[in-house]
Amino acid sequence: MSVLLTQREIAETEYLNRAKEIRVEVTRLVMNEKAIPKRYRFVYATSAIDACRELIDNGYKYDNCKYDKEKSEITYERQKMALLGMLDAIDKIFSELQMAKLHLHIKISPYERVVALLVDENELIKHKLDKLIKSHKDS
Repeated sequence: MSVLLTQREIAETEYLNRAKEIRVEVTRLVMNEKAIPKRYRFVYATSAIDACRELIDNGYKYDNCKYDKEKSEITYERQKMALLGMLDAIDKIFSELQMAKLHLHIKISPYERVVALLVDENELIKHKLDKLIKSHKDS
């Protein structure tokens, strides 16, 4: 059974899928010899991949808090901090890639896919954060 395209909604855990996809794409990008030469790889690759790990870890923290039966203030704060941590990780990834692009004078084409994924993930997380704050204010 299929669902019409107009009636499809974004999956509840799409932010985790995108975070994993970002990690794969960033790893592929920083390990590309044409994008980042070996002598600069440690400087840019390590911090970018660590930020990807942080993005995924915070995604799992949010996901684990989401199913807490008792919706207390502590649960709300954990969820909020996890989402803010994800936004911070996206900013770190983006800034590392910008620094690499600026210092290594790399063409923009290898970065386009990663930047598009980062922008989409940023929008998803901001939407989740707004939804979380709104539901907390309503209760």
